[in-house]
Amino acid sequence: MLQTLITTLTSTAALSALIAYFAARTGAKASINSAIISGKLQAESAIDQIELQTKKERSIFLLKEQTELYSDVSEWMHDLEVYIDDVIADIHESDRAKSKDARSMRMKVDDIPWGSSRPSRAISRRMYLLSDRTREALYRAINEFTNLHNPAQGLINDKYGPRPDSPIINSEKYEPSNKERESRRQEFLSSIHLCKIDFYKKKNELFRCLAEDINQSNPGREKLEGR
Repeated sequence: MLQTLITTLTSTAALSALIAYFAARTGAKASINSAIISGKLQAESAIDQIELQTKKERSIFLLKEQTELYSDVSEWMHDLEVYIDDVIADIHESDRAKSKDARSMRMKVDDIPWGSSRPSRAISRRMYLLSDRTREALYRAINEFTNLHNPAQGLINDKYGPRPDSPIINSEKYEPSNKERESRRQEFLSSIHLCKIDFYKKKNELFRCLAEDINQSNPGREKLEGR
């Protein structure tokens, strides 16, 4: 009977050990599978976080670039308007002592369709950030500014005389009467003031487009800031 008890106990211990072994193996496999799933989820979460951070940094960068671009465009439009006012002020100044140097004024007027209407590098490199509508509004404002050139040049010649290097200075030419000269001058004055008014309208149209671009970018900024 003792032998039977020993045999039974031994068999039971072996069975218990076997059961414990298989249970351990099953548990290990479950733990490994759980670890793999957990690791995969953590990796996906890390990738999502990186992508979110990248998008956030890109959004911050674009908002900064847009803000600087809008500021640069606004300052440029202001400078062009002051440019127009300077030309008109000199044309209307009857006191030669207060007038600017003829050569500098000629250079200022000659530069209207060239350097003055060319955007700065800071604006040019960010032009892609403007919407199509805003970009078109900007070009219309610049085009209106360049329309200032012809009447301004006519008025500068009327005030200071033909250019020293003009080929017609020493040639025989038709000399208009005072009435014709004044009529032409009034026509130029009308054109130059119309250019100023039209430029002002185009500038305001551009500012409205810029405001719309800013409003469209605000939702992204509010989401970015968690509002």
